[in-house]
Amino acid sequence: MEELLKKDAILFRAFCDVNRLRIIKLLIKEQHCNCELNDILGLGQSALSYHIKILIEAGVVEVRKEGKWRYYQVRVDALKLATKRLEILFDNQEAI
Repeated sequence: MEELLKKDAILFRAFCDVNRLRIIKLLIKEQHCNCELNDILGLGQSALSYHIKILIEAGVVEVRKEGKWRYYQVRVDALKLATKRLEILFDNQEAI
């Protein structure tokens, strides 16, 4: 159970920042490359890279490399998993 809670913490961390939520919202509609995300969000390259790294580690965003470009898109299955995990966490009456 402890291991599952650690995985949940990594997953839910992806949703705990305004910029990451903005990125997710953009990537739900369509995939974008770094330069497009930088232009739309107005974040610096290092800030964007930091947020993308967290989203990828959480499994919420996936990257597709095409030459020197990287295209990002949301993994809808990860969003569904997060919803399911929240339901399980709050429906479970056992102490954590």
